[in-house]
Amino acid sequence: MANSPIHATDYINLEEETCKSIKRSWFTDINLSWINSLIKKGKTHKLQENDVFTLRNADTAVVLHERFTLEWAKQLDKPIPKLYAAIWHTFKREITVTLLLYSVSASLTLLQPWLIKSIVQYFEQSAANAIVQTSIGISSGYGLAALLAVVCTLSVITGDYAQCLAAQIGCNVKSIFIDIVFLKTLQLSGNAKQTLSSGDVVTMTTVDSEKMLLGFWMGFWSVVAPAILFVILVLMGLQLGLTVGLISSAIMCAFMAAGYYSGTKVGYVKRQLLKVQAERVKLMSEILQGIRVVKLYAWEEHLTEYITAVRMREFQLVRKYQVMRVLNTVTLYAAPLVTMAIALVSYVALGNELSSTTAFTVLALMNTCMAPCMIFSNAVMHVSDALASSERVNQYLLRDEMLEAPTSPTDKELSLDNATFAWHQKPILHLINLKISTTSPSLTIIVGAVGSGKSSLIHALLGEMTMLSGSRAVSGSISFVNQESWIMHDTLRNNILFTSGYDESKYHQVLSACQLLPDLATLPNSDSTEIGERGINLSGGQKARVSLARALYKSDADIFLLDDPLSALDVHVASRVFKECVQGLLSNKTTLL
Repeated sequence: MANSPIHATDYINLEEETCKSIKRSWFTDINLSWINSLIKKGKTHKLQENDVFTLRNADTAVVLHERFTLEWAKQLDKPIPKLYAAIWHTFKREITVTLLLYSVSASLTLLQPWLIKSIVQYFEQSAANAIVQTSIGISSGYGLAALLAVVCTLSVITGDYAQCLAAQIGCNVKSIFIDIVFLKTLQLSGNAKQTLSSGDVVTMTTVDSEKMLLGFWMGFWSVVAPAILFVILVLMGLQLGLTVGLISSAIMCAFMAAGYYSGTKVGYVKRQLLKVQAERVKLMSEILQGIRVVKLYAWEEHLTEYITAVRMREFQLVRKYQVMRVLNTVTLYAAPLVTMAIALVSYVALGNELSSTTAFTVLALMNTCMAPCMIFSNAVMHVSDALASSERVNQYLLRDEMLEAPTSPTDKELSLDNATFAWHQKPILHLINLKISTTSPSLTIIVGAVGSGKSSLIHALLGEMTMLSGSRAVSGSISFVNQESWIMHDTLRNNILFTSGYDESKYHQVLSACQLLPDLATLPNSDSTEIGERGINLSGGQKARVSLARALYKSDADIFLLDDPLSALDVHVASRVFKECVQGLLSNKTTLL
């Protein structure tokens, strides 16, 4: 990943007084009461964006990006970079603390059955007027009850706080995934884009990032649950004897193995389902974008049959997924009950007398293992999905990037020296032995027949083509106008400003030079008119001039690369745009047209 600086956008001020979570005390942190004020607001009125707490600085995308980038850079120095290793090193402190909290909660939970055993012993011995001697050495009934209450409370508090930290780690990992996929998309080389679709990128920023959230949120139970069950089985052996303990262990291990196997299978079916859903979404998107062609050629029936076939595949996978998931849940839900029943029957069959103390202790132990059994299979499934998503994004991050051109050591801002470029590593060559050099200010016009490589030359200068030989040097920042106009679903003004601040004088100067002032008069709300997706409510010439205006408004750029911006304009408008924009506003810039 490139180590380029990241700046906050205009609508985020990282220096502002941040959320209440920074000011909260250790007491409100543990019992999560700091969120009460937000709940009260939600009770009285519908929550708005300004009601929600501002993120802590440590949870912002900028800070998370910096932490992850340092670890990912270390992975890139290794023969096989691993994304999950970089994530681990980024959050190892938070993950360790969360595991410790889960361990404390589990230990307190495992103490409860022994407290219940002591309470039952107290009642039995009190009823027999005998000297009270419990298994933990406390002979006071009030003391045992109070200790049980305290242990239960602390177990719930530490468990919930651990779950909160796990969810927070998951949200941070999700933010990192969205961030790195977006940045990588901006850096992909032309060769890397050949085997990649926009649907793949959207899937990684939505589905895969969500899987990472769930993987960290539930994934800790894939470690905690087996540990809890192991301790419970050991305690079962101590309470009922070695033989019954081994029988109980064998039964529980069989259930857990079945849960693990079914959990991985459910995860596999879910991944297949996501592939079919992505195919269906992509298909519907293409049909809606080309609906005019579909209607023109009367393809409705054929496409309906194709969509129905895809939907049937999706329905079959949904049904299979739900059936397997329910069977998995029911199986693991029944595991403690079946284990307890067989353990007690075996205990009695071996000639032992079943006392109330033993029965209540075993019942408490099995009740304790209910939650781990229920969560284990889901945890395994989410961890499996998260690992698959991590591997997919890992491969994406290792794709080829555009190479930054070295800074020119001379006064020439653009320079190609015997450079040969191609769109693929082993292709038919497109641009061979090019020699270009420009100084500032200058205007260079490239003329050639259709398909002769004019646009390819622009992309070669931008670094989007693979350079097979020669050298390329670029000195200064670049503002680029593509041959195909790119329009956001936003107001016309925001399409021109993009990420730059509003300068009224410069803004109107650019509008005038691009001949957009007459067009503003025809729009319902002038430059506040919302432009539809892909500029659907603008003509081809208007879209071309909006794209040109966006590039010109970036007046601090040193180099302007204009890829045939006048082709969609009529002769008179094109002449005025060339005179006022290229020869006027760009007279002091390095311009390639």
